[in-house]
Amino acid sequence: MTSMQRRKFHPRATDALQRLSDDELVAYICVARDAGDLNAMRDALTVLAWGNMAKIVARMRLRVPAEAAEEVALEAFEKAAMGAFRGESAGQFHSWLNKIILGVSSDWLRRMYNQREHLEPLGAGEESGSRLEPSVASESGAVELRLVTDEVLAQLSDHHRRVVEMHVFEGLSAPEVCERLDGMSPDNVAKIASRFRQRMRQALEGGT
Repeated sequence: MTSMQRRKFHPRATDALQRLSDDELVAYICVARDAGDLNAMRDALTVLAWGNMAKIVARMRLRVPAEAAEEVALEAFEKAAMGAFRGESAGQFHSWLNKIILGVSSDWLRRMYNQREHLEPLGAGEESGSRLEPSVASESGAVELRLVTDEVLAQLSDHHRRVVEMHVFEGLSAPEVCERLDGMSPDNVAKIASRFRQRMRQALEGGT
C-alpha cells in the first residue's frame, strides 16, 4: 500500500465504532489493517468483542462446563474474527461465528473426553474404570448428546439451523424468532423445531 493510500484511512472514535454493525466493524478492521493502523484495529476489535462476547459465553454455557465457557468462547471469537479478516466469512460475521462456536465447542469436548478416558492414570490398587466410571459415564453421555446435536444441526440449512438455535436453545418464542428472521411464521418455527426434536430422538435411539 502506498503512502497516499495510507493517508486516505481515517480512524473513527469509539462512539462512532459502536454504531457500526458487526459486518461493518469487520470491514473497518480490514481497512485499518491494510492501512497499517494497529491502534484503529485494536479499538474496533475491542468493540466487536464487547458486543459479542456475552452472547458467545452464554451459547458456550449450553455446550461446555460453565468453568470453561469463557475460555472456549474467547477461542471461538478469535477464530471467527481471524476468519472474517481473511475473507472466509463472506461478509456474514454472525453466520460465520455460529459455525465457529459449534466447531470449537465440539473440538473442546472431544479433547476433554479423550483426556479423561485415556490419559488419566489409575491410583494404587485401583482397577481399570473403578474410579472414573461414574464421572466418565456421565461426561461421555453429555459429550455424546452434544456431538449428536452438532450432527443433526449440520443437516439443516443455515436458516433452519438459526431457527432451532433461537427457539430451542436460546428459548425465544416463535413470534420472537419471526421478528428476527425474515420469511418465517410461528407455524414454520414450530414445525422446524418439531422435526429437529424428532431427528434428535432418532439419532439418540440409533435410528436413521
